[in-house]
Amino acid sequence: MIVVENPQEASNLMKRVRNTRPPRDESKPHLSILLYCLRKAKHKQQFPKLWSDGGPFEEQDESTLKMMLGEDSHILLGGKTDSVKTKEFEGILYTPDDVFVEEGSSGEKRIVEFKTTAYSAKKTIRDLPQYLDQLGGYCVAEGTNKGRLVVIHTRGYYNSKDPITGEVRGWNAVMKVYDVEFHPLELEGWKRELIRRKKVYESAQSFTNISTDEAWSWECGYCPLHKSACEGGGKRVGAFQYFEFKENK
Repeated sequence: MIVVENPQEASNLMKRVRNTRPPRDESKPHLSILLYCLRKAKHKQQFPKLWSDGGPFEEQDESTLKMMLGEDSHILLGGKTDSVKTKEFEGILYTPDDVFVEEGSSGEKRIVEFKTTAYSAKKTIRDLPQYLDQLGGYCVAEGTNKGRLVVIHTRGYYNSKDPITGEVRGWNAVMKVYDVEFHPLELEGWKRELIRRKKVYESAQSFTNISTDEAWSWECGYCPLHKSACEGGGKRVGAFQYFEFKENK
């Protein structure tokens, strides 16, 4: 028997995934781009060919694989990513993973967001403000203050020890579910901020017209644009800084 590794075919498969994705409505900004670096989002809008296959900023196979695995888990858990679910709020397009009516409630909706991440499961919800911002955005759009965040940590606890028992926690994947109830005033403030960010994005004639402050500081380390055409230096913070976290063990 002869076995030959075929990295080219692996790359071809990832390219096929990118080429067969359903087309995305780009007529208006999506909530997802308003959560992150607006400079990068504007650059993609200005120079789409630079970000497509063959361009200097093309999506890497590793990113495609992570996104594919995340989308698969969302579908299996009950969420969907098809364009049929895309909705609009204040000129912002958004696609929640799932929306359901609370059992025993008087028609109250709860928004569900699924996330798959390589972050260690040692991180708590306080370490993931970008996830809360997205969930909060969906709650604003759907007119409810209740959400549920489902986070799959694909690499578990990174083989670390439990700080209380000393037990070694392995690399096995871990799922954490957080039920979130936002204060109405928090959501009102986040609504105003989302509309402000939308205006910044839409009114800019060039990506250079947008301040680097409109990004999370950690984004620059992963951004190819920062390495070639942007000085970086994001200062964005999460919209929901103050909350009570009840950790059940």
